[in-house]
Amino acid sequence: MKIVTFLANGFEESEAIIVVDILRRASITVEMASINENLEVISSHQIRVIADKKFNEINSKDFDAVFLPGGGGGVKNFIESASLAKVISDFYKANKTIIAICAAPTFLEKLGIIKGKNITLYPDCIKDISSAKCINEKVVIDGQIITSQGFGTAIDLGLKLIEKFISREKALELKDKIVYN
Repeated sequence: MKIVTFLANGFEESEAIIVVDILRRASITVEMASINENLEVISSHQIRVIADKKFNEINSKDFDAVFLPGGGGGVKNFIESASLAKVISDFYKANKTIIAICAAPTFLEKLGIIKGKNITLYPDCIKDISSAKCINEKVVIDGQIITSQGFGTAIDLGLKLIEKFISREKALELKDKIVYN
C-alpha cells in the first residue's frame, strides 16, 4: 500500500501529520507532496512543514490511495489547482481510494466525486455539500471514498485506514501502543 498526501498552504497540520504518522507507524508508505512550487508548506497555524516531494515529482500511477487533509486555506488552494483536480479525478476513475478529512470533502464535491455517496466532514461545511448524504460519524467509508470529520477524529481515521489496508488486529495493536482509548 502506497499513499500520497497532498499539502497546500493553509492545511490543517494536525489532521495531516497525525494520519501520516499513524500510517507510517503501521509501515504503510506515505509520501507528502507539496502542491506549492517548493517543498515548504505553511499550515493554517503557521507551522512550516517540509514535504517529501513536490507535486510535479509525483506519478499518481505509483500510488494506491490519496489523502487530502482539511484546513480552510488548504482546501481553497486545492480547489484552485487544476492540476490537482485532474490527479484526483484520475484516482477516482482508476477506482483508487480517496481519503478526505474536515473541509476536504468540499473539494471532492466540486469535482463531482462524492455524488450519491455517504460522507462525513467538518460540521460547518455540511452546507457546502449538495450531492452526498452527510452522516454524523467520525469516519465514513463508502466504496473508494473515505471521509472523516476533522482534527478530533484524525486518530480514528488513521486507525480505520490501518484496519482497512492491513487488518483490525494491526489497528488494535497500534491503538494500544499510542495509548488511545
